[in-house]
Amino acid sequence: MSGVRLRLARHGIANRPFYHIVAIPAQKARNGQPLEKLGEYDPTPRIRIAGTPARKLIEWNKQRIDYWLSVGALPTQPVTKLLMRGGIIPENNKYLKKASPQPKLPRSYSEPSPIPNSSTTKD
Repeated sequence: MSGVRLRLARHGIANRPFYHIVAIPAQKARNGQPLEKLGEYDPTPRIRIAGTPARKLIEWNKQRIDYWLSVGALPTQPVTKLLMRGGIIPENNKYLKKASPQPKLPRSYSEPSPIPNSSTTKD
């Protein structure tokens, strides 16, 4: 099951995205047929409760997400961050990419270019 990813499938209309959290084979397209729908995420704050600001909608099936993680499915970075915010996976988890200590530079910057033989002889 290592070929399965937990990722967001985009729905909605232009400028009003709405996402489904899905378990899907890694080779499939973003909106391909998922194995299972695990939840929904609406990034636009719309839910209002009297006296509080609008909130984003995040709903998911914790049992099914735990199952997919237990069989080796890998969440994408956006899904990992959502699951961390929701308390499903801990802050220091193995799915979150660590920032590299030193950025990789292009080869032209990291290694000096060889100096061409500049000896010119006059005849």
